[in-house]
Parts: sequence; C-alpha cells; structure tokens
Amino acid sequence: MADAWFVGKGSERSGPFSADVLRDMAAGGRLTPTDLVWQEGMAAWAPATSVPRLFATFQPIAAPSLSDNPYAAPALGNDVSAPASGDATALGLASRPYSFSAAFSLAVNTFKSQWIILFLAGLILLGAGIAAGVPQWIAQAVGQASGDPGVFQFMSTVGAIVGFALNLFVSNHVFAGSVVAAANAARGHGRVADVFLGFKRYGTVLLTNLLVTLIAAGVAIVGFVPLLAAAFAADAIQGWNRNPEMQPVAAILVGTCMIAIFLTAAVIGVRIIFAPALAADPENGDLNAFAALWLSWSRTSGGRGFSLLGLAFVGGLIMIVFILLFCVCARVGIPDWQTQLIIYASILLLGVGYFLLGIPLALATAGAAYQLLFRSDRAATAAG
Repeated sequence: MADAWFVGKGSERSGPFSADVLRDMAAGGRLTPTDLVWQEGMAAWAPATSVPRLFATFQPIAAPSLSDNPYAAPALGNDVSAPASGDATALGLASRPYSFSAAFSLAVNTFKSQWIILFLAGLILLGAGIAAGVPQWIAQAVGQASGDPGVFQFMSTVGAIVGFALNLFVSNHVFAGSVVAAANAARGHGRVADVFLGFKRYGTVLLTNLLVTLIAAGVAIVGFVPLLAAAFAADAIQGWNRNPEMQPVAAILVGTCMIAIFLTAAVIGVRIIFAPALAADPENGDLNAFAALWLSWSRTSGGRGFSLLGLAFVGGLIMIVFILLFCVCARVGIPDWQTQLIIYASILLLGVGYFLLGIPLALATAGAAYQLLFRSDRAATAAG
C-alpha cells in the first residue's frame, strides 16, 4: 500500500498508518519531527520531517547514521537493504488488507519468526485461565469431602461464581493483551510484556469484556428458543407412539437446528471477540468500550465472520487434534499396562503438540487477523 506508513519511536515500531493519520498524530503531539517513518519502496527509515506537509513548520533534521539508527540495515557496498528495519517480510505481510489467505500467510510467518514470544504469551494466558479455575476445583473438593449433597451444590455454585469473576476481572484482560502482543509480533516486534496491556486500561477493558459476555449470554438464550421449537417439532413428527420410521427425520431436524445455531453463535462470537483487544491496544488511543465493540463488529462485516471462523478453525486445528487424541487414548479399553503406556504417551504428545505448537499457532492466527483487520485494513480504508 503506497499510503501505509510505519512509525519508529526509540526501539518501538507501529503502523501501518495512512498519511492523514500521520498528520493527526503530528498535530496531537504523538508524532514528533525526530521520529522515524518508513513505507514500502523506501530504502531506509527517514525522519518524519521527510513526509510532505506533515508538520506546519520544522527545521530540517538530518537522518541518523547507521550506527545510531536502530532500524538501519547493514550496508551492502554502496546500497542499503530495504526496509531498514530488517523486517521486510513481516512488514510487507502485515501491511496487506485482510483476506483469509493473507491472514494465514502472516500467521505462519509470525509463528516461524516470533515463536518464543507466542509460546511465552500462551503460557501466561493458559496460566491465567488455570488460576481462574482453581477456586471452583477447591470448592467442589470441599463440598465433596463434606458428604452432604446440599453442601456440595452450594460450594460448587460459590466456586463457579468466583471462577467467573476471576475470568472477568483477570483472565480476560490477559487474553486481550495476548491478542495485541500477537498482533505486534506479526509486525516483527512482539514483546511478552504486551500480554499485560489489558491492565493499563483496566476499566475500559473490563466494561468491554462485560458487554461481550452479556452479548454471548443473550445469543445463547435466544438460540435456545428455536432449539426448543425443533425438539417439540421432532416429538410431533415421531408421534406420541414414537414411530421408529420417523426418528431419522426428527434427528435430522434437531441436528440441523443445532448446527445452524452453533454457526450463528460462532460467527457472532468472532465478530465481537476482538473488542477487548481493541480497548487494550494503546494504538487506538482512548477508545471506549462501546466504540471498541462497534469497531470489532463493523470491521468483521461483509462476510468476514465466516472467513474468521474458518481461520480460527485452521489456527486452532493442532490444539483440537491433540485434545481429541488425548481424550481417545485415555478411554481405550485394553489391558492396564498398555492403557497406562498410551495415556502417558498421549500426555507427552499433548505437551509437545498443544503447548509448543497449538497455542503459539492459535495466537499467531489471532494476531494476524487483528493486524490486518484493525491496523492495515483500516489504514487502507482511511487512505481511500
């Protein structure tokens, strides 16, 4: 994109931004004449003053020397490689508009080049999720130890409420930061610390998570109505005497309804799931919760919901495969020592496949989609 600019501040890089966005940043003081800029086609990063009409008045600033420029590429004879950041592949892929193939290519590139960042971010995210589930496990264990069904039910309810609160107040903030961290990794400069960006705008991210949760709950409630109607229709088709010949028809009716509800809920889910990350992303300024939710919804319109759903399935396929492998191996009914051997082997495979491959690839996919949808694609739209 000819109007896609990247900005360098110290050791940080951000973008792409359109020229209009650069001018707004300069007017607001978020871009200074000493900051560096780069776009496709430039041989090296240059001072922001090199962009025409970016600053009302300025004194010409000399470009930093290669030794002082953290983005500069090593000189090859009298030539300088482009881009000067050394991230030509990452910056090129990360500046494309969203499409399934573009997001998948960027995710694979990010997985290969930024695996350690994705792996560590995934461990932190997984740890936050496990920590949120600990109170429920403890409460259920206490209730079961009491031997009283009433106490068990009460403790299970208390544990579920505490677990939900921890997810809402802690784990979901980590998830929002993880998506931003993965998106930054897609541009070649991810940091593990970005996982905690959700806590910097804590209240806004919390409200955004609450809105997303309420919408998800509403979709679940609304989806229950047609499912219940399908169940009654299935009963009517089979008749009160449960005609065996009509059971397949009834099963198809209920199954079709369930698939339709699942796909609808999943598409709605992928259209709002980026809202907390948008609220946590410092590049979005003071974006409020409602604006973040609307931005997530609007940028995933035009049939992109199904594209994102397919991308999420492909990105999470390794995790799904190894989880299913573990579940199947754990239930194989063969002699005990062989069963134990298969279980231990499956746990090992789960550890290698799920933690080392599955989680990093899933995060890379989420980060690639976020980068192309809400940074690159939006910059292209703003540029006209």
